[in-house]
Amino acid sequence: MQRHDPHQEDHLDGTGGLRDRFPGYFPPNDEEIKRFITHGLVAFDTNALLDVYRLNYRARKEYLSALQSLETRLWIPNRVGQEFLEHRLTVIKECSTANDKLREDLNKAFENISRTLREFGKRRGFTPKQMASLEMMSTKASDEIIGQACEYYKFDLSVDGSIRGDFILDSLEKVLADKVGAEPDDLRSHTEEGRRRIQAAIPPGYSDHKKEPERAIGDYLIWRQLIDEAVRRRLPVTLVTNDRKPDWVREDLGKKVGPRPELVAEMKSESGMPFLLINVQSFLLYSRKYLGVRVSDATVQQARPTPKSPGELRFWELVEQEGPIVHYARTRNSKTIDVELASGRVFGLDVTRITHETFQEIVETASDDDS
Repeated sequence: MQRHDPHQEDHLDGTGGLRDRFPGYFPPNDEEIKRFITHGLVAFDTNALLDVYRLNYRARKEYLSALQSLETRLWIPNRVGQEFLEHRLTVIKECSTANDKLREDLNKAFENISRTLREFGKRRGFTPKQMASLEMMSTKASDEIIGQACEYYKFDLSVDGSIRGDFILDSLEKVLADKVGAEPDDLRSHTEEGRRRIQAAIPPGYSDHKKEPERAIGDYLIWRQLIDEAVRRRLPVTLVTNDRKPDWVREDLGKKVGPRPELVAEMKSESGMPFLLINVQSFLLYSRKYLGVRVSDATVQQARPTPKSPGELRFWELVEQEGPIVHYARTRNSKTIDVELASGRVFGLDVTRITHETFQEIVETASDDDS
């Protein structure tokens, strides 16, 4: 007698579990993430690729090594290649003038210090000689700190020089050889569909609706080309991006909790493949953990997303004291969720265990700072 298979009956009835019907609401576990990184297609968007300029020499070298370790599984959509080349000089200018911006910001900070000292001195009766001494100390400290900070950071390129030659671009070009998608034959229809989706607020891309029409459809074209490549290769898909806009990342109660479920569902529906969204820092951590790439803690720190709140900033300060951490356990009470999100877990930060006491300290401190 043939045994009854309830799973087969569910399938025939068109029913399934929550995870089957709503995969975008369930983050991948560690084993699934490992498979994404070690066996899947790993694609990069424009802002993630431009980080090759923003990182310092050592970090850049490690980033390129991580890219290279993907071998044939590394891929970028045609639109990403185009946008990268269009924005390359802008990022080079940003990096080459970073010291000027730092000098300007620090001068303003020291001006505020001097102003505060003068006001305090007036109220507390400092003599002119005492005030002059303090002003001299402040000026000396300002000059030394600004000079030393600018000495620590040296960018290798200038805008004018990069027009004639760019060794960073040369290195990246070698890594990306035969790994850039072709321009789609039906670009016109994709363009029309991108505009329709922007008007209908269908992710991704609608957050760019205020941009010029040609630029506004960029995210959708990247997404469309990524789906087409997933169909062709039949591999799990990871997109590395630092984009945190709501047309890519789902928000719940003001927290960013993972990729938009619509994106996960669309990738699954059209290609049959799962979809993972991570940032550059997470990619570097996973490259070290799963691919054996040598990535220093300093490089991971450079690639850290910019904190968006005081609590998140305080969380990272504590993390840097304790070492890499995600969360102590997979419990889902409100405090663990706060810390999980603050840590960037939805973008795939590495997981290590810490003591319960240390975890609770981080939870409480981050929560207090946000209140």
